[in-house]
Amino acid sequence: MSDRAGADGPIRTCIGCRERRPQGRLVRLNVDDEGRLRLDRAGPGRGAWLCAASAAACLVRARDHRGVDRAFRRPVDRASVGALIDELSGGSVTGP
Repeated sequence: MSDRAGADGPIRTCIGCRERRPQGRLVRLNVDDEGRLRLDRAGPGRGAWLCAASAAACLVRARDHRGVDRAFRRPVDRASVGALIDELSGGSVTGP
């Protein structure tokens, strides 16, 4: 896979499994002003990416290895990370 943008968009890295994938095959996370994690494809500020096909598993891995705090360069509310893991585990996640 090339580092250049292709038909699926720019290449991004999942914060959980560290796989590099086209942006179209990932979902974007954002942190709101209160430090809560949420899915937000086009929100303002720093974002982080998870594999769409395995978002819950990748988020668990990122949480366990402090990848969430590192990706956002700030502490992220642990309860909101757990809530998002529960939400992602309950259904499938797709791109935009």
